[in-house]
Formats: sequence, C-alpha cells, structure tokens
Amino acid sequence: APTVLEGSLDLGTDGPAVAGLPGGTVDVFLRLPPDDTLRCYYLGFVLSAASPVRLEAAVDHAGGGASDPVGLELPASRCVAGVIEVEPAPRDGARMRVTLDGEADEVLLYDLFVIATG
Repeated sequence: APTVLEGSLDLGTDGPAVAGLPGGTVDVFLRLPPDDTLRCYYLGFVLSAASPVRLEAAVDHAGGGASDPVGLELPASRCVAGVIEVEPAPRDGARMRVTLDGEADEVLLYDLFVIATG
C-alpha cells in the first residue's frame, strides 16, 4: 500500500524514515491542505541511498487530472537535498505524488515536504 503523509514527513527521534523499494519502486503521497487560494507547488527533500535513485513528483488536482511529472536522477549519496518546482501554474492541489525508483534496497528519508506559493 502507498504511504500517505499529511503535507510533510513526520520524523521521530529514532532517525530517518526508511522507504523500502520492493520491486524497485515506492510511491509516497503528501496530502495538500484544502485552500481557497490557488497555489503553485514545490517539493523539498533530503534523502540518502546506496545507489542512484530516480525521484519523480506530480500534483494531483482536486478537480481531477494531474500536473506533468517532474523527475530527477539522484546519485548514490550519504545525503542529497533539493527543492524542485512541481506545479508552476496556480492550481487547486489535492496531493503530491512522489515516486522513488532505483536499485537500492531502501531510501532513507531525512525530510520530504511541500512548499505552496501563490
């Protein structure tokens, strides 16, 4: 079953969340809070993987449909961080879909969050 988070990754004191990659892919969904204002959306991440990982993100719109997916090829690293623009046009977003794909057994998620502007 996909992981569903409320707008950001809730980190405990035991270290990063671990996203297992069974079959090489895992989906994480970040719910976007309802808002009367249309927004542009960005994804922020801090993660680690023993081998390269492809990160892909898209915003599912509240009225149906989705933004075009935006992807990044991330290197094997003890820690890589970034912010990417996922939905450049102001829209009514329902959730952000983040797909991690790679040969690593797992990806360590130190942080995963949405920035909404508009």
